[in-house]
Amino acid sequence: MKGTLFIICLTINCLPLLAQSYRYEGINNDPSEDRDFEQGSDKITSSIKEKLDHLNLYEYAHALPELYYLIDAREISIESWRQFVDSLENEVAVHQNDTIRPYWAVNYLGLIPLQSQFFLASIEKSVKLKEKYPVTYRLLKENTSSMEGLGYEEDDFDSLVNIPIDRGVKGTNTFWYFLQLEDCHLENTLVIGESPQWKSYLEDPYPISKNISATYKVPYYLQKRKWQSIQRRLLSSDNSLCKRLSTRMNKRSIGIYDDDREYFIRATEDGMDRDKSKEF
Repeated sequence: MKGTLFIICLTINCLPLLAQSYRYEGINNDPSEDRDFEQGSDKITSSIKEKLDHLNLYEYAHALPELYYLIDAREISIESWRQFVDSLENEVAVHQNDTIRPYWAVNYLGLIPLQSQFFLASIEKSVKLKEKYPVTYRLLKENTSSMEGLGYEEDDFDSLVNIPIDRGVKGTNTFWYFLQLEDCHLENTLVIGESPQWKSYLEDPYPISKNISATYKVPYYLQKRKWQSIQRRLLSSDNSLCKRLSTRMNKRSIGIYDDDREYFIRATEDGMDRDKSKEF
């Protein structure tokens, strides 16, 4: 009987540890990892204060210094954060069984749970922020659902990932959205090393960030943090193709429209909503 009770107690004590096991390692928002984590905070903070859903959860994983500060200063309530996350989870759940394949990259809702798990892994990995804001860390952890079981599985990737061959067709590219989360593991999962599209992409002479824009919603330094995060993770892999892509990422071209408040009002050249044609 005592042995049974010991096993039960041991299992209960282990639950918090098990709950911290996420699909992704996340990223560390420490300026010693990337000095851009201490730059551009004013515009990132303004974006978050204006509207929480300006950013997705993957982007919040790269905006933790600003998010921690705003919640700790009570400029953003934890109730608002929980409602934001709940609304995302509800949207995923409602559309989970849709049979029509999404067209715009931002409508691939099965990515949201994966972004949430990346976010949760990042608040664990960003130790300095966790130590600086222990209460806010606990509140974020308790009020951010991992959306377990709602996200895409690896078996789905082959039919979902579009490698952007034609840069003129904006918004249909899902490659970056999956690479953001999976980094070099995506190459292994898709076996894209043998893909002619993948090889063509690596040999393209133009900057691979050609269609990436920074806006008042997702400012330049946040886009830069995201970009360099993937680059570091690819470079740390043992895969030669991933290292090659990381090297290619040194050549980037990000359009800076941080101060353009009309950016999302004006139509794009093809007449589509710029929110939907977001590439990164």
